[in-house]
Amino acid sequence: MRIVRFQRDHLKALQLQPAQAYMLGEVSAAGYGEMLEAEGAFTAMDDVGRVLAVAGVSARWQGVGTLWALIACDAGPHMRTLIRATKGYLENVGGWHRVEASVDVGFDAGERLLVLLGFEREGLARRYRPDGGDCTIWAKIRQ
Repeated sequence: MRIVRFQRDHLKALQLQPAQAYMLGEVSAAGYGEMLEAEGAFTAMDDVGRVLAVAGVSARWQGVGTLWALIACDAGPHMRTLIRATKGYLENVGGWHRVEASVDVGFDAGERLLVLLGFEREGLARRYRPDGGDCTIWAKIRQ
């Protein structure tokens, strides 16, 4: 797997996992790819150049960011490497004393991923998703 700087065209190549299908409207919105590109996101690709995931941290306000990830439907065999890459990214992305993340209620794989990344569950956010679905909120605090 290769980790490269995100480019807006990577979104077009990403075949989202079914659990994130509700994000298709957001992902395809005008300017979304450009915004992620400006934030310094990263893309994980397999050896033949297929996009497995795109991820990054978006600024919420000074010192606080939100970790996001869009993951391909066939990224499963690459998750161990993707977790290592995300840990490295979180260690090197600068200026955050708090990084937040959200996971759809009932999406156990997403919760396991955040635990492996060092996040702690903080609570429930009702009607948080673009489609009105509920999420759990997680955070990683830096000293």
